[in-house]
Amino acid sequence: MLKFLIGDTDFKIDTKESNVSYDNSDQDNPLVTMEIVGDNTTFDAITESDDSKWSWALYPPKFYITEYPITIDPLTGIATANADTGDLDKYEFAIYMMEHNNITNVKIIILPSGTIEITGTVDVMGEEYFFLIKWGK
Repeated sequence: MLKFLIGDTDFKIDTKESNVSYDNSDQDNPLVTMEIVGDNTTFDAITESDDSKWSWALYPPKFYITEYPITIDPLTGIATANADTGDLDKYEFAIYMMEHNNITNVKIIILPSGTIEITGTVDVMGEEYFFLIKWGK
């Protein structure tokens, strides 16, 4: 269930370093903050070879989004958010991998069970990759 996929590479997730929090102080405008970090052991195995496409990286990727508004469907309890480049001036979000890599077409789905799915596109060193993060508790 734990995935941190960039392109066809799964960095998995370090559950001890990753966290998700919610600010429901304004029930009309709930906010989510997330920091989801790739697993270091998996990262080391992926980057061990000099011919790995990720050999230049020193540590696993980290997805973050800070105090981003989410919409909660009152009937299902499913929370969703859609973030794009137009939001970059107002909110802080990216995938950090040696630098802050812009992400676009971001869709976040949070189920009442705590399962999270995040998809989008990330620009890493001038190359665009689809990314998928799945985290279930």
